Amino acid sequence: MSKIDLYTNEFLDKMRFKGDPVADAAVADLFDHANPQIFKFLHNLAKNNDPISTDLDPKLKTYFEQTSTLLCTKEEEKILDECSDFFDIYGFRICGLLFFKSLPTGYMCQQPSKVLHETKLLEKEATRRVLETAQMIFDVSEQGWYKPEGKGIRAIQKVRLMHAGMRHMILTERGWDPLSVKEGVPNGLPINQVDMVLTCQLFSLAILEGLKKMGAPITRRQEEAHFFNWRVVGLMLGIEPELMPTTIEEGWVLQNKIFARQINEKNEFGPSLNDALINVIGDHTSKFISRDRLKEIEMYFIDNPKAYSSLGIPMPNLWQKWTNDIIIHLIQAKEAHKKTDDNLPMKKHGLIDKIYYFVNKIFGRVSENVDDFKMDAFEYLCKSILSSLTAKEVPINMPSLGDGEIAAGSNSATMAPLTKPMLEADKERELVTQWQLGGFNFDAAK
Repeated sequence: MSKIDLYTNEFLDKMRFKGDPVADAAVADLFDHANPQIFKFLHNLAKNNDPISTDLDPKLKTYFEQTSTLLCTKEEEKILDECSDFFDIYGFRICGLLFFKSLPTGYMCQQPSKVLHETKLLEKEATRRVLETAQMIFDVSEQGWYKPEGKGIRAIQKVRLMHAGMRHMILTERGWDPLSVKEGVPNGLPINQVDMVLTCQLFSLAILEGLKKMGAPITRRQEEAHFFNWRVVGLMLGIEPELMPTTIEEGWVLQNKIFARQINEKNEFGPSLNDALINVIGDHTSKFISRDRLKEIEMYFIDNPKAYSSLGIPMPNLWQKWTNDIIIHLIQAKEAHKKTDDNLPMKKHGLIDKIYYFVNKIFGRVSENVDDFKMDAFEYLCKSILSSLTAKEVPINMPSLGDGEIAAGSNSATMAPLTKPMLEADKERELVTQWQLGGFNFDAAK
């Protein structure tokens, strides 16, 4: 039975007053007993993906025991593994879409952005927040993440408990008014069921939408595997099964309903949150791409007219829109062209490559030494961001274009495979040891 008819304003209003009873009970008990370690514990919980300490308050032990089981059939586990295969192909693009689509789209929604503003995590500790979120994506995307020894369940348990801790502190210390209404939508609880399902789908549906916009050849089976993976993650994060969509079609109906209710052009928190995000990325990419260009990448992937005012981004003129569209369409054409028969005239003689290079050259977006489109520029940008975020100092020798733009055809022939990525200028430090396998180091990231 479809859930589409269930997603009414009345139902969503009701779900805004629901939190996560299991995690909320554990946190409330700890606060009631004035445990002096609770603030330190919650603050440090996501700094790495080490195993949970055995030296825990008994109430926390009960919580971790209650939330440690993933009930999936063998067939469903195969689907989760298919999603991991999908992530092996598009992992860095997915992480890039987190920066340029998922997170800023969430900032456009009034109520969730208000919660982020209250916690000050993004505005004051932006690098930490971005790393925590990206680490979570890696943890629930690797092979076997759902097994007892996998990192995924452990990461979900930590995030779920942090959400409960923030919910408790905002309600008790920040004067949060659940009954306050903004443009017809009640505040409800901070990090409520609707905001949680919204965030979960920003990591599933929004990612799929962004990959398609890049021209990635995604099959329906891959879409369903990615959506199912995040449905399982969402349920383990405490989202009510009644609310959680079962199919992609139900997911889009719910997502668009939430967007219609919560995305407002007058968003008092969106601009500051987005500026904090852009500044974090810009701090690590300023040598080869400007902050204005970072915002243009955002706007291409978000593609919502309300985003300009909601995120505080200047609206581009018609010339900027036209030139950006030409570049993107050529990138998409080249992506699809890779799949064609090598004997076709256009591919045999490199016509697409020549057109791509010529148009990029006209608009000043490619360096003189580019001989081939060896790696997607967006993926290279994302690898650079992640590498820089997780290191104290990362010397990045990127091709200079004069106007601060990344070279689409940057030579990456010496890069390691996706499972062991590294930048040419930093061959001694494999990103995988700090990022995909070893967690991240906040002391190094500061």
